[in-house]
Amino acid sequence: MQPTYRKIFGDPAKYQRFALTEEECVALRNALPALKGELREFVMEQSSFIDAHGADLPGEEKIAHVLRRIEGEESKLFFDAPDVSAIQHGQKFSGERIGLWSVPRTSGALLSRIVAHVRPKRVIEIGTSAGYSTIWMVEGFRLSGAKGAIDTIDSFFEKVKLAQHNFEEAGVENVTRLHQEDALTYLIAQPDVSADFIFLDADKERYGTYLREIRRILAPGGLVIADNMYDFGHQMADYLEELRRARDFSSLLIERDNGLILSRKN
Repeated sequence: MQPTYRKIFGDPAKYQRFALTEEECVALRNALPALKGELREFVMEQSSFIDAHGADLPGEEKIAHVLRRIEGEESKLFFDAPDVSAIQHGQKFSGERIGLWSVPRTSGALLSRIVAHVRPKRVIEIGTSAGYSTIWMVEGFRLSGAKGAIDTIDSFFEKVKLAQHNFEEAGVENVTRLHQEDALTYLIAQPDVSADFIFLDADKERYGTYLREIRRILAPGGLVIADNMYDFGHQMADYLEELRRARDFSSLLIERDNGLILSRKN
């Protein structure tokens, strides 16, 4: 029987070896603990809200304009990677061109509502790209009136330059701190218990390594969300296995868009 492939970036013939079969999706989903209680109720509540109102979330005109523009650009703006082996974000194989891979709109809106709900003082985002998800999370601060800041990290200069432009145009540069740096190097340098929300959307195969530092950095009760379970879950195997065995995290698969793993530090 020919395997059925689910979410695949770009040309299926080119990216097929990076995708998950439906059977692999089921196996990975079953590897996560079935979570009951406060976390599940919270996520389902937020998901239901976005299903009903995600297209009509209020926002300042500058933020809305930049979000719309990035949505239109993400499929057409690409950067040549002179040394693809050195690029830590996105795919890595000969001849690859690194593009602006942003979260889907509904995932951005969900991130916004979660930030509005938990009111984090400090967010760390690994994988800036064009700043689309960052701006959505800033919108979460605006919706709740919370005073927080986002440190967002990307190692690719062209993406950092474009994200900085987008932050300035959206008027959010006062709550965003943009770092062009290797993500692991950045995390190692962070103080203990210094963040209460972390979003992972970068090089999937290093998520497990990042988690070792996240454990130290994340405050009790803090959240970490990892994107791309459905399309790159096989590259996240170490991360998923560690969460499955973890006693200090409660985890849940949000079956939306590319698949998000939400984990709460106990």
